[in-house]
Amino acid sequence: MEQTDGGIGVRWVEGGASLNAWSTGSTGLVASRLSVVGAEGKRVSLMELARGCTVFLEGLLDTDGLVADRRSPDGSVDPSVYTYNQALLVGLLADLGRVDDAVALAVRVQVAFDEERLWSHPPAFNAIFVRELLRLDGGRPEAGLRAWCSAYLTRAWTEARDPATGLFTGGGIGRYDSGVVLDHAALTGATAELARSST
Repeated sequence: MEQTDGGIGVRWVEGGASLNAWSTGSTGLVASRLSVVGAEGKRVSLMELARGCTVFLEGLLDTDGLVADRRSPDGSVDPSVYTYNQALLVGLLADLGRVDDAVALAVRVQVAFDEERLWSHPPAFNAIFVRELLRLDGGRPEAGLRAWCSAYLTRAWTEARDPATGLFTGGGIGRYDSGVVLDHAALTGATAELARSST
């Protein structure tokens, strides 16, 4: 971890140089969600960590208002945009009580990731975004986040699922790697979360 511009960035690998959105955002989310079970002093320090991680992610926002991937030691930013990094900031903003900001970011991501861009993106990344949107939808159903999630997961079920194996490998859906386990498990978990959150 490293203090930077009032925020806290987390290295991608121990001893590494770059500070990454994924490692930073996931650290922040774990801290904010563990804070609800800790003693008072521990809760405060965990939320301070979550706030610091949020500041770092907001420092990676590009001109479209989306979270870029990482910052190198020389200050340069890798401009790559992935759905899972957006999900982490959505979750952090909501956990910090900045629900309007979380919804605004969610909407920007939905615009940036039109149907085809989303479809070609790795499901393992998209599922993280879907889960955070469904969590956010609980308090903001009028934002239409659930419908967007449902449309993506319905398409995965109808176009990507192989009826013989049940695996999500068809229809030109994106892939994380040459295997199928991560993407399949991610879509299965996201679909279960959609069903659970509707009850």
